[in-house]
Amino acid sequence: MSIIIDGMDQNHSRIPYQGNQTKFSKPLEQGITGIKEHGVGFTIYRTFGTVKKKTADFTIYCILSQLESWFIRHRRYPEELFIQLDGGAENANRNVLVMLELIVTKKLVRVIHSTRLPTGHTHEDIDACFALIWASCRKKVCLTLEEYENHILNYFRDTKIPTTIKDVFMIPDYEKLIDKSGDAKLQHLHKWPYTQHCWRFEAVLPSNNFKFGCKTTYKAYSSDKVVELMNKPISQCFSAIGQYTGLEPVTVFNTWQPIQNGIEGISIV
Repeated sequence: MSIIIDGMDQNHSRIPYQGNQTKFSKPLEQGITGIKEHGVGFTIYRTFGTVKKKTADFTIYCILSQLESWFIRHRRYPEELFIQLDGGAENANRNVLVMLELIVTKKLVRVIHSTRLPTGHTHEDIDACFALIWASCRKKVCLTLEEYENHILNYFRDTKIPTTIKDVFMIPDYEKLIDKSGDAKLQHLHKWPYTQHCWRFEAVLPSNNFKFGCKTTYKAYSSDKVVELMNKPISQCFSAIGQYTGLEPVTVFNTWQPIQNGIEGISIV
């Protein structure tokens, strides 16, 4: 199972909407978060004033909802789950990581791969779906939530992308459940220079090192080898670009971390 999660520009989802004719001073603002399940379809989660979409709780809710949808279709959970997110605070936080480890601990999924997109490189295939949502409504009058939904579903029906809209009026308080469970040091792993873009949660046999049966590892980038531009004095630069700009390209080899006492991985709960 492979999914990508992102949020749509809220300025494109206000109701009532009368095209370019006029604007309402106090419109109803929908929050639209999309999840594209590769090879399956597109799910739109709509929130209103009762749920804040830019929170870890909502990200967790959407992930669990997609897992539930998979289970309904297949009568089992996926063997592996690949998740791609941007670097927003609602995604890059400790609580989401703890929940992903909990999913593996509970043996719902054997392996979870979570990848955070680098800053400034967050345009991906789901943005094309958001463009279609905007195209479905921008030239039409939408006075109600039902009209907005119908415009979207009718437009996507012609594109042959299976689309579902789920209205979310309340969600559980996951933060209250897991806030004190995760290692406080994890908060630093989403901030420069400690940012880790890739996380892997893997089911293992319970042991002294992994008492709940989940091994968590991380690395800075998805590639095994990358080139970083290091800010150095020009006198210490050897490349032509470094001597000209002061940014020296350095090859960095990426490996899964941490490794402590010869043992790869940690338990974050």
